[in-house]
Amino acid sequence: MADMTSGNTVPDRYVVVIGGMNMDICGRPTSTVVDRDSNPGVVSMSAGGVGQNIAQNMAHLGMPTYLITVYGDDENGKTLERSCAANNINLDYAAQLEGRRSSTYMFITDDTGDLLVAVNDMEICKEINPAFLESRLDFINGAAICLLDANLEPETMAWIGEHVTAPLFGDTVSTVKAHRFDTILNKMTVLKPNDLEASVLTGIGIADQYSAGAAAKTLLDRGVKNVFISFFIGCQRNPVRETRK
Repeated sequence: MADMTSGNTVPDRYVVVIGGMNMDICGRPTSTVVDRDSNPGVVSMSAGGVGQNIAQNMAHLGMPTYLITVYGDDENGKTLERSCAANNINLDYAAQLEGRRSSTYMFITDDTGDLLVAVNDMEICKEINPAFLESRLDFINGAAICLLDANLEPETMAWIGEHVTAPLFGDTVSTVKAHRFDTILNKMTVLKPNDLEASVLTGIGIADQYSAGAAAKTLLDRGVKNVFISFFIGCQRNPVRETRK
């Protein structure tokens, strides 16, 4: 099968990831934070975004991986391109948008690494819309699986649920964005929320594996085929898996 943008040959079996790609900027003070003042510390930059993170992990597992996303023609966009090339993430079906800022996530932690505050500049992700995806639909439907993150707009999620026939896997991203999966839960082969996101989706507070199981069953009843909920007990993250029988 020929690639629609570069003429490259696409492998018979591949994964598509549709979602966000950010430049992550982290500031971590080296001592106790002093509010409203300059704090000595370390500032680092790296490729991030849930969609990009998923694509990177899939590529590192040796699976041919195509990230369908948008990014700007700024310096951050050029850096993100280089990062994808270094990690074997294919951007042939992504788009670099002229004159736009790449999606950026800037966060500050305390000296122990716990998050204090963050700013996300992800307006460009709204360009991953039905019109953008429609021209890529045949390629998306040819994938072994199609992974989604909840950075996609609700109308884009609904369109995907109606038009994408590849098995859908989803990451709910955050409590604010988890509800974007509401309209396509019955289309999902796999959904992976954490405990807080699963609570938002189901209305069930999760405190242990039993309440996590109840939340997972609720999601199964709403049509999801497989649910994986991660949650902390003490300092350990524990997964709960439920599958629709």
